[in-house]
Amino acid sequence: MTDLGDCLPLERLTLRRFSRRDGPALCPLLSRRDPPPFAQEAAEEECLHLALTWEKDRCRWAACLGRGEGAFLGQLLLSPLEGWPPGFWELGYEFLPEYQGQGFAYESCRGLLEYGFRRLEVKGVAAFCEPENRRSLRLLEKLGMKNQGLRERMVCRADRQGNMQWRPALVYRLERQDFWKGRDK
Repeated sequence: MTDLGDCLPLERLTLRRFSRRDGPALCPLLSRRDPPPFAQEAAEEECLHLALTWEKDRCRWAACLGRGEGAFLGQLLLSPLEGWPPGFWELGYEFLPEYQGQGFAYESCRGLLEYGFRRLEVKGVAAFCEPENRRSLRLLEKLGMKNQGLRERMVCRADRQGNMQWRPALVYRLERQDFWKGRDK
């Protein structure tokens, strides 16, 4: 994988740092959540604000078809984890439904993990997944991540009234040396 700093070209797509121009593409992604995180009338403005925030934190990536300017597929996160051993980061991802089940999430996550282990000196990665999300569980296992069990209060979601509630999640973990087993560094 070539490292261009803010742009990671992969086989069928490109990961690039999230920018404010991705705000409009966030609306269809976030509005499919149940319940949506924003009131319909505020969604576009909120998505633009969120895109600007993600542009500044530099931990979010946009997955796009082709060489970075193609269709927006989804967003990924690779960010240091607080309360974990030093060098542990969180992996997160969310893709539009029309791009699910085609291997884009696997290609994106694998590319981002390689980038993190090779360039950012990440020692380990954790991902948090709700037990009913079978597709995501299969993806984490395909990436080589190991199930560490169910933990309470791991994922925060809004209920229908907009109140934030903590929910249990399965914790998956991958160490740097396990990622490289059987692969060329």
